[in-house]
Amino acid sequence: MREVSFKKLIKRAGLYYFPGDEQPFSGRAISYFTLFFIPTKKVKSRLVLENGEMHGEYLSYYRNGHIREKGHFKFGQKHSEWLCYYLDGELKSRYSWFDGKKHGEWIWYYESGKIMYKYNYIHGERKK
Repeated sequence: MREVSFKKLIKRAGLYYFPGDEQPFSGRAISYFTLFFIPTKKVKSRLVLENGEMHGEYLSYYRNGHIREKGHFKFGQKHSEWLCYYLDGELKSRYSWFDGKKHGEWIWYYESGKIMYKYNYIHGERKK
């Protein structure tokens, strides 16, 4: 799988391209943390693009290397279960998307693990 820095990709008409390429980009795009505007070797996020659209696994990280957020895209839209974590690795929130719309149970947790908020969505609309 082709791997490039996300900063190098160019967005045209809603699709991502690698400079000089006529076809939309397919492969893995990586962004890095910076230190005084200079890129470091520490990965900030990874995502997969297919034919210029975000499509596949997405991962973002804290500077300490722990996962910050993970989920999936489907043809440019958030899709499936997404998880967010506190800096120490404890679960912060769990939520689901279906074709870019909030769908299913959305839960936020305190660092202690107790539930802070809990909501249900159906096709983007919050249910009581």
